[in-house]
Amino acid sequence: MSDQLMNATHYERRAWDHYETPAWCTEVLLRHEDFTRVWEPAAGKGAIANTLANTGIDVYCSDIHDYGFGYDVKDFLLTWENKGRDIITNPPFAEDLADQFINHALLLTKNFGGKVAMLLRNEFDCASSRKGVFGNASPFACKIVLTRRPKWIEGSKGSPRHSYAWYLWDWQWGQVPNIVYDK
Repeated sequence: MSDQLMNATHYERRAWDHYETPAWCTEVLLRHEDFTRVWEPAAGKGAIANTLANTGIDVYCSDIHDYGFGYDVKDFLLTWENKGRDIITNPPFAEDLADQFINHALLLTKNFGGKVAMLLRNEFDCASSRKGVFGNASPFACKIVLTRRPKWIEGSKGSPRHSYAWYLWDWQWGQVPNIVYDK
């Protein structure tokens, strides 16, 4: 079977699933939600953090790998101290790390009524195994669908393969979740 039929990529996956988030993606989130103090736990080279900081948000950054951005190098999933910050990130896609990031972030924000925003594939909420993070007992508040697709690899040609959305959990929400479409 041809590579086109199998949707094969011509790019090797990057170490640590390091793909910088285009600034416009974070700007979409900020058009719909307010933040004052944020932890970016998969900061990479600072794409999300820089966009947040440029709007006056107090940003604390960490990552499991040192990309030279000047933040704490630590494994988010092994960290149990949050210091009252909302959590915003584009989590690693490999294995089930996105699920682990969401669950861990929800634990770290629950006690102070914080928010969690994760940039994920648009169909992320479709899996029956994720009922716990999207169900009635969940603080899930909003899905912000990006109506254009992010390019993860600079200089790549063609249209990106997947659509993405910001998923927002807010421990103070208490209403029916919203779906918003934004470019």
